[in-house]
Amino acid sequence: MSIFLSNELNACEEGQCEDVDTKDLRSAIHEESVSIRQVIKAAFLVIFFNMCLIGFGVIYFMYSTSLDQEQRSRLNDITCSMIGGILIVVLYFIGDLSKNNPHFYYI
Repeated sequence: MSIFLSNELNACEEGQCEDVDTKDLRSAIHEESVSIRQVIKAAFLVIFFNMCLIGFGVIYFMYSTSLDQEQRSRLNDITCSMIGGILIVVLYFIGDLSKNNPHFYYI
């Protein structure tokens, strides 16, 4: 595949591009394509993850309904606090990692 320098790219944008081999570009794009097996595997993992979340939600609901009101309130307080703490950490790490704005972009 041809490697262009910034001067060559600017020249190509201005229409002064010399003989560019598009066959190399097409083969490079084809080599970077995703296989069907990877797509099926990713879809399976997403579906399995969602099934696990739903299953844990149902188990939590069944457990919390078996408790009395005071215990249920305490369990909900602890659960909300833990989920909130985890979300703050996750949002901190997926923040905007650009220069001069490192974190807390999504919060």
